[in-house]
Amino acid sequence: MLSQNGERKLSFSYDINGKHINNSSESAVTVLNLSYPLFKGWGSAKLNLYCSRFAAALKSYCRKISVSNNDSNRLPVIINMRSAVFTSEASLSLCFEVSQGRNLPYRFASVWSLKNGWPLSLIKVTGLSRRKLIEQLVLKTEERISRGLRIYYGDYKRLIHRRFNKDNWYLGDSGISIFFQPGEIAPVIEGIQVFSLEAPAQT
Repeated sequence: MLSQNGERKLSFSYDINGKHINNSSESAVTVLNLSYPLFKGWGSAKLNLYCSRFAAALKSYCRKISVSNNDSNRLPVIINMRSAVFTSEASLSLCFEVSQGRNLPYRFASVWSLKNGWPLSLIKVTGLSRRKLIEQLVLKTEERISRGLRIYYGDYKRLIHRRFNKDNWYLGDSGISIFFQPGEIAPVIEGIQVFSLEAPAQT
């Protein structure tokens, strides 16, 4: 069985020339704050590799933004990696949010089995096909609209079919959460749209 074995934190900044500078410097245009769990036990290598690669990708993105941006007055670009969430079903949800300046955050997630360290599939966990999952999401959107929440685009049905991403989900206390990024099925200002499904007894 896997277990958490501490946490690794990383924080740094780049100036507009891509040179490493002090985090408190006012000239910084890119700031990266990382915090991700470390694991021990059988299967932990895959999880730890996933976390470190995700961190490396964010670091590379951070450097790319700072080098390409020549506006020293730009607001800092802040990227945060959220910590892991353990669930009662012997699963682990890793959820990340990336935000730039005053823009709304974008969310990324993955779900892993703590029994063997392998990632879990939304379709396998729910036992529902892609078509059935989309049908449920359309129904839940229609329920929200019927209750007066009229924030969705007029062609939301087509957009849900088009924008549905089988990797955009995580496990939590309320069950399975499937999400759409800002602007995908509703205006960007409405933020991330999250729909909850009841999780099966075992994952």
